[in-house]
Amino acid sequence: MFRIVQIFLIIASLNLIGCSSFQSVPSRASQEAKIHDLLKKADIKDGQERYLLQIEAAKISLEERQEKTTRKILSQITTNTNEKLIISAKLELQKHKNYKADLLLNKISNPYKMPESQLIEYLKTKAKIRQNRHQVHAFINTLSELYKLSTSREKAEINRLIWNQLLQTPLSKIRIPMSQNNLFSTGWIKLAILVKEAKSETEFLQKIAYWKTEFPNHPAIFLISGSAPNAKTNKYKKISLLLPLQGELRSAGRAIRNGFISAYYSNFNRGGKAPQIKIIDTNSKPIAELYKQAVANNSDLIIGPLRKSKIKELIDNVSITVPTIALNTIDYSSPSQLYQFGLQPDEQFQYAAKQAALSGHKRALVIYPDNPWGQQIFKKFSNTWGASGGVISDTLTYLQTDPNKLAKEIKSLLGVKQSQSRAIKLERRLGETFRFIPQRRQDIDVIFLAAPAKQAKQIRPLLNFYYANNIPVYSPGNIINSKLERPGNLNDTNYCSTPWAIAPKDVLSNNLFKIYKNNKNSSNLYALGVDAYNLSQNLPLLLNLKELQIPSATGLIKLDNKVILAQPVCAKIINGKPNLLPIESTVFN
Repeated sequence: MFRIVQIFLIIASLNLIGCSSFQSVPSRASQEAKIHDLLKKADIKDGQERYLLQIEAAKISLEERQEKTTRKILSQITTNTNEKLIISAKLELQKHKNYKADLLLNKISNPYKMPESQLIEYLKTKAKIRQNRHQVHAFINTLSELYKLSTSREKAEINRLIWNQLLQTPLSKIRIPMSQNNLFSTGWIKLAILVKEAKSETEFLQKIAYWKTEFPNHPAIFLISGSAPNAKTNKYKKISLLLPLQGELRSAGRAIRNGFISAYYSNFNRGGKAPQIKIIDTNSKPIAELYKQAVANNSDLIIGPLRKSKIKELIDNVSITVPTIALNTIDYSSPSQLYQFGLQPDEQFQYAAKQAALSGHKRALVIYPDNPWGQQIFKKFSNTWGASGGVISDTLTYLQTDPNKLAKEIKSLLGVKQSQSRAIKLERRLGETFRFIPQRRQDIDVIFLAAPAKQAKQIRPLLNFYYANNIPVYSPGNIINSKLERPGNLNDTNYCSTPWAIAPKDVLSNNLFKIYKNNKNSSNLYALGVDAYNLSQNLPLLLNLKELQIPSATGLIKLDNKVILAQPVCAKIINGKPNLLPIESTVFN
């Protein structure tokens, strides 16, 4: 005799057969208990008391991303109150149903007559819908209303969100005609346009000065506060580029060199004054000797070296007397004239962790390689995830040589093997054979996968096969190589990388996109070279305008305590192609 037994029945029998399951994260268990308690109390109440208990339970369930529970609770609330409509819209947003969420909010006839706390939630939800639907002007207009109801700290976060979103939006969408009545929105958009369109530092400074007179009290003024550099006296006229052109890093060095030269000629063709460039192979002599040679040749800016060990050697053995931009980052005390700039997958992974946390995910499963790079990336990820309020439910370290072992480990990690074992034990106990539905563990809501492209293409399909296809997966940019042979293997994976690699047409400025189109090289190292040249033109701006972020090939560039940071962008792979993801923020929480 055969029976179909739902997996919840098998799980319910765990105590009966004496098997243990994965321990739930305490906060999840406590929230579920709170929902149960609220609904139990609501069952014996009437009217407003019953309604308030149900709404509170729905809010907690929504925060826990329990879609079925939230829908069930909302269905028990018979009237379409404003609070119910807002929660329902947020639920649709979690399922990426932006149009449906918009329709629900539109049912609120007079939002500005709501209590302030409800109005704030309404505006946050509306802003997120506008962002997701790429309605940049409506997005900023909505945030301008939220701004009026916000604390100083919240206003600062709104400012950051607007600026990041504008710098990630194509000029064609920013230029759509707008109402001049909203000075808040108009000021932001005009500033973004001038930053994206400026062809030279001189033009940029002239337009900034004009913008300040037009919007003297605008909140964006913090971005350009500080003493503007003198465009004539701050130009570097002689630049030495120290790169490995031979040896094991020659491919990386040549890609950076080619990107640098492309940006150099692009600037020259636009009428910019071209500095003298001397390219030096760091494999030819000791780095200290080469650096001193560059200084003796009257270089007023030195870019490089690339290898971390050579940067440390340089710091230990040479007095850094001219501005120097190292093309990597090391955890080591830097002299005042040395700035570090590099592309690190662990930094992209940390940014992915922040974006996932801001999306509302809390309980992570982390998969990373059993090697020094994996240990380093996991350590940094753990710190970021913990600081963001996340919990690591479990981890898996893997070796890169045995696909069969990897499949078994992922099956066990996701609880599928345990689910099957419990079913077999239950069959033996009941003396019957039945069909059952295997189930993965339920104490995770996000997976972080750190893997190079080859291993990522093996692991991602296994996650789908073992019933984790509905859990978001986040990765650093190195899961994608420049020649993606089987892109479908990575479908539905979220990853963070450079604008150059993910969405050059959408994110890059017109000048940068021309370089990209002319060279058709999607390498991140090529992008690093492009930005190395652009930094040679913009370093004085970053040194003087401390809060300024410059849209670039590697991300939004900003100088932070002698480290040049490049904020990446994130995308989701759909049908083998990256689709840009909206920026997440505490504004929406």
